[in-house]
Amino acid sequence: MSAAGGQERESQCGGQDEAGRADHAAAYYPPPVHRPWVALAAGIALLAGCGGGDKPDGRAVTLPAGRELRVVADEYSFDPEKVTIEQPGELRITLRNEGRLPHDLHVMRGDREVGGTPVFEGGMRSARVGLTRGRYKLVCTVGNHAELGMLGTLEVR
Repeated sequence: MSAAGGQERESQCGGQDEAGRADHAAAYYPPPVHRPWVALAAGIALLAGCGGGDKPDGRAVTLPAGRELRVVADEYSFDPEKVTIEQPGELRITLRNEGRLPHDLHVMRGDREVGGTPVFEGGMRSARVGLTRGRYKLVCTVGNHAELGMLGTLEVR
């Protein structure tokens, strides 16, 4: 065996490699790999979350008299959120519940309920309501869903 081989064996027996790392540490902890894309992705994700705590305005629709209003419910929103009806009269409202929880949609004028769908999980339900000119609220009456954002507006011109 050569002297160099003896030194190599001696340094291995000493438990350290040429860089001064313990042999067992080098086996368990590989050298760091720089991944700039990870830092970039994390930065983008943080910036995407910035911009205020207010939720964005929901979609708005305007319907002529006699048309059906189709609303989609999810946790905790209605789509559309703002509805304008061109003339007073009877309105058929169809609610499609795409959420995992039960929801309903009630039309309110002030504190008075004008009408709405029953509470249900998944699927669709419809209701007919008679509307006069004015402003109404669309509300999910299940638990605290309205407080969590399941509100909308309806205006009849």
